[in-house]
Amino acid sequence: MGRRRASCGCPSLLAMGHPTNDFRTIPYDARARTIQFEGPWLVVQCQDGRELRVPVAWFPRLAQASAEDRQQWTITGDGWVVHWPVLDEDSHEPRA
Repeated sequence: MGRRRASCGCPSLLAMGHPTNDFRTIPYDARARTIQFEGPWLVVQCQDGRELRVPVAWFPRLAQASAEDRQQWTITGDGWVVHWPVLDEDSHEPRA
């Protein structure tokens, strides 16, 4: 039997044998390491190895931008912000 997955698509910590469901006690680092686009998704690879996926449609400028303009991004703010200078668009990563 495979591991159960949480609603975000990540393996459930309880299914992985984690002793608690108190996510406030689990250290994580959601700062962006790199990003990519996969179909309708903006995919953020986090410093701690997690992958966050959000619909590109949530960012109207990105949704309407060319593939070339989408690839011109930088990570700023110590990893908390992804910036597209050509599009004047920012994406802020969630903080604890």
